[in-house]
This record gives sequence, C-alpha cells and structure tokens, in this order.
Amino acid sequence: MFHKVSLKSFTKENILNSYYVDLNYFLKLSKHYTRIVYDGNSIPMFIYDAPLGLKYNPTTISLHAIVSYQAGDYLKFFKYTQWLLEHAENLHHSNRKMVFIEFPFPPRAYKPYWASGMTQGLVASTMVRAYVITGNEGYLTCAQSLIEGMLTPIDEGGCLFVEGDNVWIEEYPLEKPPKHVLNGLIFAMFGLYDVYLVTQNTEYYRTFKKVFLTLEKNIKLYDLYLWSRYDVSPRNIADESYHLLNTTLVYTIAKLENSLRLTKVAKRWYAGYIILRKPLGLGLHAYSKIKI
Repeated sequence: MFHKVSLKSFTKENILNSYYVDLNYFLKLSKHYTRIVYDGNSIPMFIYDAPLGLKYNPTTISLHAIVSYQAGDYLKFFKYTQWLLEHAENLHHSNRKMVFIEFPFPPRAYKPYWASGMTQGLVASTMVRAYVITGNEGYLTCAQSLIEGMLTPIDEGGCLFVEGDNVWIEEYPLEKPPKHVLNGLIFAMFGLYDVYLVTQNTEYYRTFKKVFLTLEKNIKLYDLYLWSRYDVSPRNIADESYHLLNTTLVYTIAKLENSLRLTKVAKRWYAGYIILRKPLGLGLHAYSKIKI
C-alpha cells in the first residue's frame, strides 16, 4: 500500500522529480476537490463553512501546484507557482519570507495574516521544483527565504517552537499551547529537506534532524496503537483520511532517516486502517465529540 501512495525509493532524483507522497490520492480521499472553485485565472479557491466562505489559501494553492507537478502539467504548475511567488512577503523588513494566510481560522487562529509551518514547507517545496525545472535562481532564493521565515521563532513571527530538547515546526503557531499537528509538521519537514537537497547546506539538515528526533521521541503522543491522533490533544483523533495520511507521512519520514521505531508505528497504524477503519474511525470520531 505504501508504495502506491509514496515513492518507492527516496533518492534525491526521485524526490525532486516528483514528491514524497501522491498528493492527488489524498486530496481525493478527503473529498478536497468538492470544495474547490477556480477563479477567472484558474487559481483554486477553497469553500469553507460559514462564515468564512470562499477564500484563497496558499496551502491549497501549493498542494495543487505539487499535484500538477506530479502529473506533468507544468502550465498549471507555473501558474500556481507564480501566484505563490507574488504573495511571498518579507518578514519584518528582513530577507526571510512568509506566505501569510489572510483570514482568521478559529479556533486555530483568531486573527488574519498568520503564518503556517505547513504552508511554508509546501510553498518551499513548490519553489524548489520550479528551480529544478528552470534553473532560475530566483525560485531557489525564494525557497530558502521561506524556510528561513519558517524557522524563525513564533514570538518573532515564524513557526518554530523550541521547548527543551524538542524542536517543533507548527502548522498553527498562534495556538497556545501549541498542538503540534502531525501532518503539518511533516509537510514542513519535507520543505526543509527539499531545500537541503538542492543547497546541501548542512545547517538545514541539522535543523531537520533536530525536528525529526523530536518527532521520533514524541510519536507516542499521537499513537493510539491501531489509530492516530490528528495532533497531541487527547481527544483530537484523526478521521479515516487523516489517519491514512498520518500513516503514510510517518512511514515516509521514517524511510528518509532509516528509523525502525517510526516504521514499526506506521505499519501498525496501517494494520489498524485495514482492519478497523470503518467501525473504529466512526467510533473514535463519536468519542472525540463527547463533552465532559
């Protein structure tokens, strides 16, 4: 199953010629496309529940960019990449860049113009692939600036949360305390790893390794033995599509770093997905809604 939705081998060439996982598969599984409307320039907009409604979200646009890249549709890929490039803003007049989400997203973010580690990682991955195709240094410079922005501490406007030996990249940095969303963390790590691959800057790899070791050490926070949590909140249990995404992402990051511990967790989670997904997924979802 894993080889149907992730790369068979994680060489630099394989990673940069595609992406770590089959994003189109997971977007279909989560019924993502049923909430997409394209504007007059064919840029995807996401239909949120009221009161948010129809919004541009750079996370969505970067996901669609990478899906287009994996499909070899470079016309769409560069259309989406250009939108992202135009919306990358300097952080506090520095060379660090952020692609802000311009609307509040309660309860995760109560104010507009907030940064997301997941978004930064996905946009950086998009820019790296644009650089791979064109050789245009502007894309690589943007990717590096996005990673530098992402690795800025939260209290300075970035997405990095350091607590003792633990180093986290937060999908929702405005949450207090941070919830360490699992899929957002790993997508951010992929962006960091992509920039390392093309620059060979060992500082990027050192940071990646610190975040990886944090995940490996704390995987128990997400582990329900045969199922996974969406984040570290005890009752925030992943639904079926997010559980399979969590499983595949953990398996993929484990293979990148040859982690037997994370590989075992991913295989156990996958066994749970196969055996128990319908009854357990529905039951855990209902449990997570119980008020106490």
